[in-house]
Amino acid sequence: MLIFGERHFLETEFDNESEIEAIVFKKYEYLFGPGSFVIPRAKIKTEQGSASIPDGFIIDLETKNWYVVEVELIRHGVWTHIAPQVSKQLIASQQDLSRKLLIEVAVNLYKENESIRRIFEDEQIPDIDVRRILADIMEKPPIIGIPIDRVTSDLRQWAESLRVQVKLWSVKKYQLLDGRETIYEFPGEFRPILDTAEINSNSRRT
Repeated sequence: MLIFGERHFLETEFDNESEIEAIVFKKYEYLFGPGSFVIPRAKIKTEQGSASIPDGFIIDLETKNWYVVEVELIRHGVWTHIAPQVSKQLIASQQDLSRKLLIEVAVNLYKENESIRRIFEDEQIPDIDVRRILADIMEKPPIIGIPIDRVTSDLRQWAESLRVQVKLWSVKKYQLLDGRETIYEFPGEFRPILDTAEINSNSRRT
């Protein structure tokens, strides 16, 4: 429960995946950082042509990383929905044609969107270097980014089993008892509830 003055907000479930997806992409910088921007849904394909459409992609110019983003509700199931869907997206995202497509989309966004151009300027990336920087970032394996309403032990164990880096963020919904007002809770300081890179780093030190 969250208490604000005389108002009491109770944690409640999201109505559907569209609701959590909308708030995540509206406020994405609170998860991925101020140096990031969104590439909207794009169809990518595996080597044999099986298509997949992630909820979006994030390019973080500050850390020089990119994300395949899948916003989820835990009630959809880890093994029946989340794991197979993300696995397919991961394979498709690493194909050369998929990366070239995403680079072209990102370049067009840079040309057409003033707020995205400002992010490049803030990171001191001149116009002449935009395509090269994007290509360098996309050469890396993507990070799997999953904002979700609840992180279970099965979800953690699946994420830790993947060879690529996975970040899980918990996004929560609260409402007044009468349902007339809703607030959303994001983690502080861009911190995911799980970052498998940190787990792997700690394992190597022990």
